Amino acid sequence: MNEETFMNLVKDNNGFEFVIGFKNFIDHHIGGLGNKYWYYIDYDGKKAEYYIGTYEDGKWSDKFYTKKGSKLESKTIDSGTTIKMIVERAYFYNEKVATRKAQEIEKHGYMLNHYMIGFGEKAVETSQEYGVTVCFNDINNNDSAYELREILIGEDVDKPKEN
Repeated sequence: MNEETFMNLVKDNNGFEFVIGFKNFIDHHIGGLGNKYWYYIDYDGKKAEYYIGTYEDGKWSDKFYTKKGSKLESKTIDSGTTIKMIVERAYFYNEKVATRKAQEIEKHGYMLNHYMIGFGEKAVETSQEYGVTVCFNDINNNDSAYELREILIGEDVDKPKEN
């Protein structure tokens, strides 16, 4: 998958965001609205770090933000950083499951494709409707595991604050 795949997902839904949770207290919000795309990491509401990429005239401009309480700081980062992070997580393991047969499951009201890798060491779930990876488990590395919290589209999507 590539940048264009995610950008089209955002465009086709007039905004798209999915939220995955690590260790029950760190949520990653991955989304886009209009020409803004973000990778937002929320640490149990106490602090946040996030990346926002703006796509204009075929070019990316990116900023990194830190938020603690009401204090928000930002700095410019390398162009394209945000969309690369988004694509890496949104389509995590997709190339490894592309040739495998999925088991169809329903979880949190979403229809998902469930894949097993190796001898059941890893499990990957992708959204049937949107194609993004929404769950990952690795029995050899529990810290890498995450699961879907929610998917938002259209008017339900709010971009992070930039000032």
